[in-house]
Amino acid sequence: MNPPYIFKAGSLIYEGYSTDNFIYSIRRGMVKLEYVAPNGDNRIIRLLGEGSVIGLELLDTAESYYYNAVAIDQVDLCKIPVSTVKHLEVKYPHMSHNIREQLQRQLNLADEWIFSLSTGTAKQRVAHLVRILHENYADNNGAFILLHRDDMAAIISIATETISRMVAKFKRKNILYKSDGHLYKCDISAIEKIAYSK
Repeated sequence: MNPPYIFKAGSLIYEGYSTDNFIYSIRRGMVKLEYVAPNGDNRIIRLLGEGSVIGLELLDTAESYYYNAVAIDQVDLCKIPVSTVKHLEVKYPHMSHNIREQLQRQLNLADEWIFSLSTGTAKQRVAHLVRILHENYADNNGAFILLHRDDMAAIISIATETISRMVAKFKRKNILYKSDGHLYKCDISAIEKIAYSK
């Protein structure tokens, strides 16, 4: 097995539109995939955690990565040559099926993001984001990394100041609270009630 490639929080793993011949398996930590518009604005397209693979577009017809991949916290990755994966897909067809399933899971989550994070009030959108972090990225104790306010704003297209007010409000009501170190937990039933309120 390849030694882990370790990236500190905020480190660029690869740049969008760059060509490379590797995919990366996330062994520990969280990665954001971000699109940078020509005017410099960025939008976080996806968050991926332990057990996910980034750079999967290279296994399809893409000649370069679609987005920037940036470490949210310290990330340990396993770097895998695309040629090795393609060889294994031919030799072990079930592996190809597993990779396609992971791609589909990522697309399904992206669809959920589009639906739940782009509609509703600011309060509902922040609640949906907290719900997604809890459901998809929490550890066995239900604790998850609460993203930086700028990252949250880049995901749900709301001003950073508004995000800060909503997060502070959730903390005051003890709906969102610090667990250990930089990790947070939430009262998921209260979060869902806010997220799905009419």
